[in-house]
Amino acid sequence: LGAPLGDLQQRGALGCAPYAGLGSGPGWRVCRLPAGLLRPTQFAVGHSDVECKARWFAQASARASEAYLAKKPVPARAWGGCPAPGPCYFLADHHHMVAALLESSSQAPEVVLLLPSADPGFRAGLAAASAEEFWAGALSPPPGSSLPPPWLVTACGASPASPLALPGADGAQGQGFLLDLDWDMYRGLAKHLYMSRALLKPPEGQEDAWYVQFKVANLLRAHGGLSDALHLDDGDFVVCKPTKQLTEKKLKRALPAAVAALRALPAFLLELPGVEGVVLNDKAHCLCTCGPDCDRGRGDCDFDLARAYRSGVCVGGYDEDGLAALYRRALGCDDADGTG
Repeated sequence: LGAPLGDLQQRGALGCAPYAGLGSGPGWRVCRLPAGLLRPTQFAVGHSDVECKARWFAQASARASEAYLAKKPVPARAWGGCPAPGPCYFLADHHHMVAALLESSSQAPEVVLLLPSADPGFRAGLAAASAEEFWAGALSPPPGSSLPPPWLVTACGASPASPLALPGADGAQGQGFLLDLDWDMYRGLAKHLYMSRALLKPPEGQEDAWYVQFKVANLLRAHGGLSDALHLDDGDFVVCKPTKQLTEKKLKRALPAAVAALRALPAFLLELPGVEGVVLNDKAHCLCTCGPDCDRGRGDCDFDLARAYRSGVCVGGYDEDGLAALYRRALGCDDADGTG
């Protein structure tokens, strides 16, 4: 790559301004970039999740928003040879957060980028001579790369989709690429399965944690019994429409059905490739009755309502008490044994 990455950044060749709030290290660089310039490596988001985050950003003070973003630096790939001025930056995580930031403001908010400068996959992408070379390297990274690969499943479940069909994938000049992503109701439903703790999230940083909510969405999408619940207002339960939102009415019907569908899966299905990290909570009964085998200190007995992003619950008319009541019904807490 010629000059060391740190020298490139100082000369502005990386196209983003140094960020003083977090120090750069020997294996990574930190800088600031307008959120609108970031490009996605996945086709869809759960719009209910984005809407919730956007509502929080819209009402937060500038200081609170900046403090939050400083704690959530965005790991990114860089393509140095893209046609747009300066390198093109592609998110490796936090698509929902960046999309929410763009939805919440007509200004040009900045995010904190985390560039893994020592990662061989990052360096190969930075040096790529074409879009095809960049995406081929992202999908088949060199040994030692720890960046997650692109998620090439569409909001309608088609896979693998061509990464060249992603917004901004060709490196053309533009902005607001994250606002062009489709909406996946099943991904929005998956978040509630984790907030209700019907599912346990794998530890962050492990490969099993990559795209785990999208993996759950794919499992649910393959279960025909959920179609009626999620498309009950559409008039056509077969045609996928990636612009539909997860409303209160749909969530109320779909969440209990989703919990039942996951509990009914044969155990071996959760050991197959493509669903790594999807783990059923074997102590879900603790969320109904915190018995002697439950560890309250570990959180066995509490719903994960902190994931509602500080602004209350952002689905229809639910407040936190209402959502907790829905979760209890979905988990079967009205039954004698709390297993549904």
